[in-house]
Amino acid sequence: QTQGMPRAAVNAILEDSTGTLWAGTDAGLFSLVGDRWQRLEPTRGLPDGAIWGAHLDAKGALLIAAAAGVFRRPPGSSDFEVLDRFSPGASGGANIPGIRPDEQIWTPRLPSDNVVRSITTDSAGQPFVSDLRAGFRGLGAVDSSRSNHPGRGLQLMFDTRGNMWVATGGQGVWRVSGLSATGGSVVERVTTATGLATEGAFSLLEDRHGNIWAGGSPSGLTRLTPQKFIPVTQESSVTALAISPKGRVWVGTSDALIEIPAPTRLPLTERRHLVGESIRALHVDQRGDLWVGTERELLRLPAGAERFERVGERLRQVDSIASHPQGGVLIADADRGLLRWTEQEGLRFIDLPSDLRGTRFITAYTDRRKRVWLASAAGRIGLLDGVSGVKMFEPDDGFAAGVARIIHEDGRGVIWFGGTNGVTRFAND
Repeated sequence: QTQGMPRAAVNAILEDSTGTLWAGTDAGLFSLVGDRWQRLEPTRGLPDGAIWGAHLDAKGALLIAAAAGVFRRPPGSSDFEVLDRFSPGASGGANIPGIRPDEQIWTPRLPSDNVVRSITTDSAGQPFVSDLRAGFRGLGAVDSSRSNHPGRGLQLMFDTRGNMWVATGGQGVWRVSGLSATGGSVVERVTTATGLATEGAFSLLEDRHGNIWAGGSPSGLTRLTPQKFIPVTQESSVTALAISPKGRVWVGTSDALIEIPAPTRLPLTERRHLVGESIRALHVDQRGDLWVGTERELLRLPAGAERFERVGERLRQVDSIASHPQGGVLIADADRGLLRWTEQEGLRFIDLPSDLRGTRFITAYTDRRKRVWLASAAGRIGLLDGVSGVKMFEPDDGFAAGVARIIHEDGRGVIWFGGTNGVTRFAND
């Protein structure tokens, strides 16, 4: 749904305690009211300008990191209050060392140094923001809490143990402990030398087992366990992921298929399959069979088997694989289009309307209602329900996320599309 929202990069999305969905964009802060996005007016205390980050604290306060500063909307209020307002910069734009009153040489902060990419709060509600010079810094009562380590802070997160994690642009991932201690905080840096997949990290997540996942580029998926840091992938770019019903993790890369038989057991072991093959798509069907799409063919590993089976004739490039509601799997191939495979008939073309023949579908996803969603390389979205054929949605219908490489259904049955232009949400109302 994009009604009311201009074409602008979406930097943050969250849902507050009242169920309102907020989107922070380069064009300001928007809330979803009914089926339409509404821009928050500056009269509410939040100035015009880009929104870089958003966070909902434990008490329900909405914190916003904007181009003009950091602002908070208390629970039950409609207006924002200032936590930290950025000055236009008194250094005159020159990166020239100066002298502090204590005679220590320092470098004045430039306006660009004040850009806050992420905001979070600790268990006591104290806010912390990312810092492009020092990794992170505290606001308000903890304003003096600043790292002594240089680092371009991009993403902050507190884990369930009270540690703060900082993802930086080129200085690894930091674990910060003791922020509330009088003796000062302790910063532990994790880099490629100590197990991180890549020095640059852009996203952080804590799973239910307490593992910290750090995502970066170009091959930057790393699991950080409470005991030690474990790189899940090393030299190759990760192209696809799948998990079997028995918990085996399959990682498709640019030059092999990696199997992690026991991802929760240490030490972590890996098995490499199809070495030399570029893995394009992975899918585990309802029977537990693993389907693998490469640049040249479609393979299947039946549940419990150890040998891959080649399925059907050669294909040029499998873009996506999904379960078909009526059995078998659906395959989107760059050359041959949309196909369905079953045990009885093998590979067969999907009968599409004449105006859709030749369309390249790059993403396929089956939701819980047994509907198949298709994303084309031209930015159109198709809905295959098995009854009325394929219904196509255009950008004018609200599907303006661009070319969607990610389709996901959340716990409430809402379908989310992540594309080149942002995010589109489809409700099943």
